Amino acid sequence: MNALACFEGRMKAFRNVKRVELKNIPSLSVLILRFAFKLTEAAVVENASLFEGREELVEVKRRMKKAEELEALKKICIQCQSDWDGLTLSLVEVITVSDNSCNESGLEVLDLSGFVNLRELNVGSLCCMYVKVLKLIGLNHLERVVIGNVSFAEKKDTMEFVPHPENRFYLKDCPAVRELRIGRVSFMYYSVCIIENTPSLESITIGDLKEKGFNFVCDASLELKSC
Repeated sequence: MNALACFEGRMKAFRNVKRVELKNIPSLSVLILRFAFKLTEAAVVENASLFEGREELVEVKRRMKKAEELEALKKICIQCQSDWDGLTLSLVEVITVSDNSCNESGLEVLDLSGFVNLRELNVGSLCCMYVKVLKLIGLNHLERVVIGNVSFAEKKDTMEFVPHPENRFYLKDCPAVRELRIGRVSFMYYSVCIIENTPSLESITIGDLKEKGFNFVCDASLELKSC
């Protein structure tokens, strides 16, 4: 609409529209709209001359940007130990740890109990090599836990099937969790696996039926309580 120069509407015209898209209206010199866009929730305004200065549309775009920033805080991707620092724990809903990440030797305990709104944990393969304790405790909204292959498993020159009592996995007091999936060779040197008070748990998959799993292989204890 490159030639449009005048746009007039009666009072409250376009007041109730939810979505607005205004593009390529560069010649507009007269714009008369009273009480328009009061209920607009989403707006795309590009090269739209006078429309770009409409207070209502400016406010809609501000709200949209804030909503996008908030959404970004809900779904986070972790690649190293420092990425855990500074997170707003109460906002995070989905955590994804990229493949071959969080293998710093100083990261030995991963306690996610502070992520009170966490719904999903996805850990890739070859991750968290030196983590000795993983705690998923008291997460009321947690629904799904997926761990890739060879994660939470320290690399050693030879396989030593000896107990490591300090290596522990907890999935406890998570009433909404429905699925737990652990890839092969993950938690190889963990001696304790506790799954307790998870009344909604429908599926537990550990390892691969077609290959050797080596999950919790070091004389580990398994506790399933009130599942």
